[in-house]
Amino acid sequence: MKGQAMTKRRKATDPRDRFIRVLQGAIQADDRTLYGVARDSGLRYGVVHAFARGTRENITLRTAAALAATLGLELRPTGRKGR
Repeated sequence: MKGQAMTKRRKATDPRDRFIRVLQGAIQADDRTLYGVARDSGLRYGVVHAFARGTRENITLRTAAALAATLGLELRPTGRKGR
């Protein structure tokens, strides 16, 4: 498969996509500017801006945790078993 991308496509219902959408939605719904969210979470503005605008979906777990804490979000079990 020379010259073809070897990426694995995720299902549309993948929980990772929902997690991304929840974080991005919380950033957009917050009263603070993107700069304010970045400052309050201790992150670089460029990272928050790119993630909020959807041009960057891959953020580290530490970045996601910092955003979640700043935005008042928490991660909790849904009662469903994993794969």
